[in-house]
Amino acid sequence: MPQHQAKLTLLTAPAGYGKTYYCLEQFKKNILSAPDLTAFKSFYIVPTKEHAERILDLIFRDKPIPALGRDYVTTFDGFVDHLTAKGDRMFASDVLKGIFLCEILDTLRLDYFLPAKNQSGFIELLSDFVAEVKQSGLAVEDFCQRLRNLGASKKYRELEQILKLYEKRLRAEGFQDVEDRARLFKEYMESNETSAQVDNVYLD
Repeated sequence: MPQHQAKLTLLTAPAGYGKTYYCLEQFKKNILSAPDLTAFKSFYIVPTKEHAERILDLIFRDKPIPALGRDYVTTFDGFVDHLTAKGDRMFASDVLKGIFLCEILDTLRLDYFLPAKNQSGFIELLSDFVAEVKQSGLAVEDFCQRLRNLGASKKYRELEQILKLYEKRLRAEGFQDVEDRARLFKEYMESNETSAQVDNVYLD
């Protein structure tokens, strides 16, 4: 099968020069020329769901909205969920993440982090740390390997323990973190499936 050759077009101009209008017109052509849902593989990505509703209104203000078009005006998170076919995944809330981390800390014999364990805000800091690790797109095991490469300090050993136990608990309960989307998208882009599911992507 021939490889799909990606092409990037970057539109740069001051506000009001028609960048969004141009992208909308191209996207509209994609929608109207698609014979059915299975043949439609174009996406219009915006920052929030509120932006998506506004874009839909602009595209179809004077026309009925085809069912196939509405699902393809989405946020980056929605785009990743569509590509990875995981729209029904369950994401852990901040409260649930905090509960998991508290229970994990109670099972560990801490040394470096022992003085901070019961301090106000420590769980929130750990939760932010986990989120930053996952936003990097690295798998937890890959990040832990990098910690080991930095040396065998108590701090790094305990962080590795916390991360691994948190990830194990998350998966055992059937959850993922919102920040896992970065890794899922990275893995998807490195696979050979991209050209089979995407023709055009408009980032506004």
